[in-house]
Amino acid sequence: MMKLMRSKTNQGFALLEVLIALAVFAIGLIGISKISTSALRSSVDNNNRSVSLNTASQILIPVYLAANNNPEDFKNQILAFAPGIEVLNNGDRDKFTISIAEAFDDAGTNLLKGKPKPETWISPITVGVKVTFVTLRGPKSIHAPFTFYVNKP
Repeated sequence: MMKLMRSKTNQGFALLEVLIALAVFAIGLIGISKISTSALRSSVDNNNRSVSLNTASQILIPVYLAANNNPEDFKNQILAFAPGIEVLNNGDRDKFTISIAEAFDDAGTNLLKGKPKPETWISPITVGVKVTFVTLRGPKSIHAPFTFYVNKP
């Protein structure tokens, strides 16, 4: 019978090969974890942005109603929001501030400075709402324009 002889050069993986394979695998895992973390962070930030803008829209409903009914009430609503209000949703989890940063009529008159009379306003009114909310990277502010059509008295 013929004996099979094994070559001594082909006896498995060398330690160096295993270490290189582990290093490549570890680098891949680090990349995947960074991508996952970034995706989660973006998801949470976008959720906070969406919740804060949706709540701002809901809070501005009395302003919309005042614009349709009474220009003087509309002016008072805008001035009440101008300094900002703090909103807490879900306990302390969703905390943000809504304020009116600017308000201009169609002629470009600033309605927050000098406080012109509502009879002189030219509809539509553009109100710049500033919403400040907390993200995983810290506080962030966005500006959203809202347009109101004000009925004359």
